[in-house]
Amino acid sequence: MNSKTKLHHRTLALIAFLLFLVSQTKTAQADLKPELRAAIMLKVLSFDSMLADKSSALQIAIATDEASAQEYTALRAAFRKVAAKNITVLGRKVAVSKAGADLSGIDVLFVPAAYEDIFSIMKSAKSRRIPVVCGNASHLRKGAAIAIASSKGKPLMMVSRSGAKGIMRLNPKLLRLATIVP
Repeated sequence: MNSKTKLHHRTLALIAFLLFLVSQTKTAQADLKPELRAAIMLKVLSFDSMLADKSSALQIAIATDEASAQEYTALRAAFRKVAAKNITVLGRKVAVSKAGADLSGIDVLFVPAAYEDIFSIMKSAKSRRIPVVCGNASHLRKGAAIAIASSKGKPLMMVSRSGAKGIMRLNPKLLRLATIVP
């Protein structure tokens, strides 16, 4: 083998290894069952006293794009299954919809782990003072308030002080259970 062929093989091997690592990272973020993620999210939201100020149904919108379409479908079905059990959050029934471009009328935005266009939807949610809950811990650095991810197959709840500041009024009991990030 000449040196160009060896370099080509090494490059292909490195690309394959990096693709494997990326796929493992995405799997690690989204390996919670959708029903568990939905139930945890509703429980977490029950610790936000700002959501109790309204009498209508709690409107949760789920963001979706091409990369997160499969996760969106599973999450929407999970939320509907949980909502069908007449579970309430701070006395409010739960309604789930697909997030549109406008986000008006939304109380909480959920961004799936695989969602790619995070910056534009985060900007839109922040301008409307809508709390963002996500399935990927890295989204906390981009402005999300709460991440419901996993670590070693177990649920991991993380709260971003900067993401929640002024948008959520979280009970200190929740903060004792969560990992707090700046």
